[in-house]
Amino acid sequence: MPLRAQAFDGLVCNVAIPYTDESRVIREIGRILKNGARGYLCYHGSGYFLRYVVAGPSFRMRFYGVRSMLNTWYYRMTGSRLSGFWGDTLYQTHGRLLRYYRRDGLKLLESRSGKTFLGLPVFIYHLVERI
Repeated sequence: MPLRAQAFDGLVCNVAIPYTDESRVIREIGRILKNGARGYLCYHGSGYFLRYVVAGPSFRMRFYGVRSMLNTWYYRMTGSRLSGFWGDTLYQTHGRLLRYYRRDGLKLLESRSGKTFLGLPVFIYHLVERI
């Protein structure tokens, strides 16, 4: 992002990261927040897409769920997305986010999940602070 390092007192990011390169975006969040600044972040959990796979209202929505899950697994193994429309969306996991936070000078202050599907979070809500 064309923003100065440590320029912001806080930020809100509501389900945008699933459509980006999550590793790079978390790094940028750590870079642009001032020390002690907080970020309120919301992500897709795996339950979001599993819900589409199992109970999607149409074949198209079920297919979207499958390709998003495949793309996430591919991203986790290779660090890159599948090409074309196959790679448009990722779900996040608590463990993967914690690794990014540690790497990028962020501390998790609060974590909660919204609804779950088959025991998996549909959304993940994190409050982080730059340390």
